[in-house]
Amino acid sequence: DETEKSWEPISYEEINLTIKEALNLMKYSNDIIKCVKEWRMFYGVNPKIKKFEAFGKYYDNSCGRGDGPRYKLAEIIYNMFDTKPDKKHPLEYFWRIAKLIVNNKIYYKDVDKILSKQYIRDLISALYGACLVIILISTGLRKSELYSLKRGCVSLNTMSDIPLLENESFKTNYGVNHIPIGNDGVNAISILEELAFAITGEKEGSLMFVVEKNGKKDINVI
Repeated sequence: DETEKSWEPISYEEINLTIKEALNLMKYSNDIIKCVKEWRMFYGVNPKIKKFEAFGKYYDNSCGRGDGPRYKLAEIIYNMFDTKPDKKHPLEYFWRIAKLIVNNKIYYKDVDKILSKQYIRDLISALYGACLVIILISTGLRKSELYSLKRGCVSLNTMSDIPLLENESFKTNYGVNHIPIGNDGVNAISILEELAFAITGEKEGSLMFVVEKNGKKDINVI
């Protein structure tokens, strides 16, 4: 009955496509998070490693914002794979550019035009968003309830062997609720917890963390 679907902001086809794309991106979460963990050592307002080598060139990256981090990011991604990653892999673009640098098939001045730190920032935002989509669809949470989630909010040791999500309800007087959540939702929460730790260095706290601030990428992201 089409009248029953009239409230939906998007069609079923669009919902299914969104879910499919979110799950596909989540498949690459381990590589994305591994890359972020290593790169944040060289990038930021006050990076832990300020002097380093990338593709045979030495950089003194005292401010954390020079050209060096871009080349280091490409080198990190290149060294992550023994063979060329699949074309669908979100890090394949950076790997391909790094391969050209290694084979001396591209000049540094040309690399500067196509190698952007913004790419990895956008990838983090995309993975973050993908996880939120799957959590919302898996649980039916309201936005306010999503904001109340804490890291470690999933309990796998339940009487029914069904994972339960602990959240605080703001629309009822029940306080903390425990609701069933599917495996995809559990995986999405686990990815967000790992991503939050890779970015903030904190294992506890809100499941939601800053990806953008005042319309600009927050410096604490990477």
